[in-house]
Amino acid sequence: MFLALSDRMVKREGEFLRWPHTTKLIWGAHRIIYIFADATGELSLYYDIELKAPLDTDQTGGSMFPTTTLVTKKRVYIPVPKSVEPAFMITDGDKEFYVRFDTIP
Repeated sequence: MFLALSDRMVKREGEFLRWPHTTKLIWGAHRIIYIFADATGELSLYYDIELKAPLDTDQTGGSMFPTTTLVTKKRVYIPVPKSVEPAFMITDGDKEFYVRFDTIP
């Protein structure tokens, strides 16, 4: 499963993800946080997803995983690990969540 990044994020920081980077992920409670770091490790970009419904209580964790970011002409997609896929599965109605992002020098 892949998640499309917000249009605003792609417009402002999309170039960052076109270059080699690593991906770390932290999740728990209502949050899933992606931390992308450039090849030098000097610049990081975080993408903080706040879910309306909490993750299952046994789903707290984090890991570094191989970067498989997909970049198309108008969209950037990031991988969703199996352990947090249920948070993005659409079964009834809409899925709503809030996103924050920024670079960390």
